[in-house]
Amino acid sequence: MVTVGKFNQLQVVKQVDFGVYLDGDHLDTILLPKRYVPEGCEVGDWLSVFLYFDSDDLLIATTEKPKVEVGNCEMLTVVDINHAGAFMDWGLPKDLLVPYNEQQKPMEVGYSYVVHVYHAGFTWISNRIYTYRNGCSFWLLCILSRLSLIHISEPTRLLSIS
Repeated sequence: MVTVGKFNQLQVVKQVDFGVYLDGDHLDTILLPKRYVPEGCEVGDWLSVFLYFDSDDLLIATTEKPKVEVGNCEMLTVVDINHAGAFMDWGLPKDLLVPYNEQQKPMEVGYSYVVHVYHAGFTWISNRIYTYRNGCSFWLLCILSRLSLIHISEPTRLLSIS
């Protein structure tokens, strides 16, 4: 099964001037832009690619490795703040957005927060403070699906590292 927010082994099904299309199974074909296509790649080859939504909310593939995948924890840095919220650098061209209404406490540019990336959804990211199963506290970065919400326990203290 193809999973957004993780690396997948996908087969090249079509070559075009601007990249290759990969068989995304139930997600249809997925573009791997030309700059990420390995030299000598042909239709029928299998590639290890990371899937995410680009700035136009289109599903896209990359061979670049993000700083964190869905289901894992990592410390990410806020690189920008605008009218929509805070943006965190996760090593890919599109930074992760944490909207203001989902920030427990306003995030600041240059500060790093330990985050846990949840289900790779489509529309928005929620930033809340929660207790993880092992008892440690951290900023929780949830990418929520349009189809399901994630129920989490009581809020606790902030762990902020700058």
